[in-house]
Amino acid sequence: MRYRVLGPISVTTDEGLAVPVAGRAEAFLAVLLARAGESVSNDTIAYLIWGGDQPDNPTKAIQVVVSRLRSVAEKTGEALDDLTTTSTGYRLDPGWFDVEEFERLAESDSVVDLRAALDLWAGPPFIGHDAAAHAESTRLGEARAVATERLGEALLAEGQVEESISVLLAFIDREPLRERPRATLMRALYADGRHVQALGVLEEYRRSIGEELGLEPSDELKALEDEILRHDVDVARSGPVSRLEQVRVRFLEAPSGPLAFGSVGEGPKVVVVPNLGVGLSGGQRPFLEAFADRAEVILYDRRGTGLTGGDVEDFTAEAGSRDLEALIEMIGGPVVLLGVSHSGESFTLAHRRPDLVRGILSWASHASGPRTFPNQEFNESVVGLVRSHWGTGSRLLAEFANASYGPEEAAEAARMARYLSSAEAAAGYIAEVYRGDVTELLPDIAAPVLLLHYRGDRMTPFVGSTQLAAGLPNAELIPLEGRRHFPLESDFERIFMAVDRFLDSLPD
Repeated sequence: MRYRVLGPISVTTDEGLAVPVAGRAEAFLAVLLARAGESVSNDTIAYLIWGGDQPDNPTKAIQVVVSRLRSVAEKTGEALDDLTTTSTGYRLDPGWFDVEEFERLAESDSVVDLRAALDLWAGPPFIGHDAAAHAESTRLGEARAVATERLGEALLAEGQVEESISVLLAFIDREPLRERPRATLMRALYADGRHVQALGVLEEYRRSIGEELGLEPSDELKALEDEILRHDVDVARSGPVSRLEQVRVRFLEAPSGPLAFGSVGEGPKVVVVPNLGVGLSGGQRPFLEAFADRAEVILYDRRGTGLTGGDVEDFTAEAGSRDLEALIEMIGGPVVLLGVSHSGESFTLAHRRPDLVRGILSWASHASGPRTFPNQEFNESVVGLVRSHWGTGSRLLAEFANASYGPEEAAEAARMARYLSSAEAAAGYIAEVYRGDVTELLPDIAAPVLLLHYRGDRMTPFVGSTQLAAGLPNAELIPLEGRRHFPLESDFERIFMAVDRFLDSLPD
């Protein structure tokens, strides 16, 4: 007979015919399969099946269960020879057992074998029989976790870096406090040229265990962080390293605390004013890489996110503009501001400190939150979802922002968002997007502004950029066709023709 417990308990003949088991028979098998190869006493079997509600004659009741089980098996044409009677109870020696097959395959260092081991799982072990198999279920759950960690490591060792990242991101999403897969993920991200995101994984872990357990990452993880900062990690790269991932991270002592930033490229200074998904540690790398071909791009992580981290006391555009002001004064202005998704800080700073701003590139932004997002009930539900269920909320935001994403791409974008920001910080910034309003500042902003926005944007409606165009004295709006929020690479030619023309037109 063939027995499976890595998911629902099932029994089949060697020819693949199902042996129907349910109720007491299934509970009986759970007890014996959790102790396969051992003699289990009738007293133990009875206690684990019936608990405190014992039958009048437990031994006789067990015999009835066994008799029925043998009868069901014989109807398939195969006797239940794996089950034997002992002096005190029963013993089951499975002919084929998925646990034994899993453990055999999981000992390998081969990607093929480790995948085969994990493919045996169809759910939690011994489903519905926790009392009968609690200790074995716990042991097997840990063995599955270790096998998944080892699969991530094996994929990385074999040069399958992207697949390693995908496996590890999904695993860490389920097991956020395990350190070993964090280290492998950091190495895999580094090998893929995503150095800043590798550091972000450690920062998110530091935040998680600090808040939940009051602990610090191990010395080994801190040493790996130092290796990444020195670009001295011993892993094989799968491809060329993006210039954005070679940014040397520095920290500015801003009024509200340290601010992580870095720069890449040559030319006019363009400071990327970040949102939750774009910044020093965030995404949209091809878009920002294209900017680095024509400008010196300065990236930073806003407070409460990425490598800057920390708590956020004030989410307003005014508070954000103070950090932006400190950064520009340190690197030297005036600069061009690239506001992605939410440009409140850009317009606030351009109004208060026009001497620091040569021009503003605004991607998919808005002037008034209440007018752009008028459904207050919906807004509150999104903020509440992000705050209380950041996993579901991050997935919702990823799907809104990237209409062309498939399920796996959306899931990875959502996981990365959770690494870069806590639920509280994300909820605070999103709430500010909905309520912030810079409309009254716009008429006094003299800096030239280029506005770009997809007409069908589902995250920030196109009307947001029309508000800006109507209120700014020196603005050009370029509408793009599509339903995305962030730029598609297929639109880069048109986008950067407009960007180049704008940059060339700015006064020195």
